[in-house]
Amino acid sequence: YFGNGNKYGCTIEYINEEKPLGTAGSLSLLKLKNKEPLIVLNGDIITQVDISDMLKFHNFNNFHITAGVYDYIHQIPFGVVNVNNQLIETIEEKPVASWQVASGIYVISSKIISLIPKKQFFTMPDLINKALKQKKRVGAYRIEEDWMDIGRKSELNRARGTFLE
Repeated sequence: YFGNGNKYGCTIEYINEEKPLGTAGSLSLLKLKNKEPLIVLNGDIITQVDISDMLKFHNFNNFHITAGVYDYIHQIPFGVVNVNNQLIETIEEKPVASWQVASGIYVISSKIISLIPKKQFFTMPDLINKALKQKKRVGAYRIEEDWMDIGRKSELNRARGTFLE
């Protein structure tokens, strides 16, 4: 669809996996031409994150890997009961829980690519955990802009409704 990228003002090269290698594993197939950081985005997200700001954040903090993180908030639609020996100890009406989740957006220093095993399935969490074990600097860039994972059909339908309005 994007061709070589000329009509978009960039150069696009493609790699082909003989077998699925995972997001990080596929990076082992790259023939890097420079030492610039890589920007990696999962293909099943829609976002308005400022990638240039994330790259500046990565460089300013001298991180080896920067993971975009997003606040995922879930409200339980019921009262949550804490029971002990058939006695209710507490009840909380419709509590809200929040987690910082990996957004599928990463900036990776080119020297980190050497941590990825060649032609093996390897995920971004695998790469981050390996970097952490080797005491590499791994940062979290908080995404406050719109972000949506459309990897599930229900989320894709929700995105179509949200972004078509």
